[in-house]
Amino acid sequence: MSEFSELAWNEINNSIYEDIKELNFVKELSDGTLAKDKFEFYIKQDKLYLIEFAKVLSMISAKLNNIEDSSKFLMYAKDMMDVERELHNGFINLFENEEDLKASPSCLLYTGYLHSILNTAPLCVIVASVVPCFWIYQEIGKHILNTQNKNNNIYQEWINTYASEDYEDVVKDILTILDKLADKANKVEKEEMIEAFKKASSLEWMFWDSAYKLEEWPI
Repeated sequence: MSEFSELAWNEINNSIYEDIKELNFVKELSDGTLAKDKFEFYIKQDKLYLIEFAKVLSMISAKLNNIEDSSKFLMYAKDMMDVERELHNGFINLFENEEDLKASPSCLLYTGYLHSILNTAPLCVIVASVVPCFWIYQEIGKHILNTQNKNNNIYQEWINTYASEDYEDVVKDILTILDKLADKANKVEKEEMIEAFKKASSLEWMFWDSAYKLEEWPI
């Protein structure tokens, strides 16, 4: 990590990230006791989220001047959907009919925030807003893999995906791009980058918490 990446992570490491690790969703996913309906809710909402997330990544790709970095974001947009599809197919026996699938309040809030940033903020801030989705998943995957008792966990495929070296390489690439943009950003832009990073991290907490609660619209 460069100075900026380290600064951004330190902003959430002892607060938001610790709270994510303490979520019942994460703890029960780790030991395999998470109720199937909660995981099903999560995966279905994640499918809706990733459709919008891939759109954001594609738009970032179009905004990046560096051809190599632009190509990577376009590749990640496709990879996100491929990973989702593989995970979804792996757990298809847990799922019921997906007709009339609608975004939960937290899912819609998260994707709406990303689209808002995409349309109003400098490129460096836009990239900062998508980094937590990559980085927190990697850290949670590694955290679970290093602390769990492997006892035929039905969610092991999910854990292994985000704890893998291949996924870690993706995160390293994303952080490299983030840091290059931060090096060129002014003071105000860097402050906005930190704020976007923190908000997106909080939305990651909300997304998993909402799955555990099977969040519904009040009306």
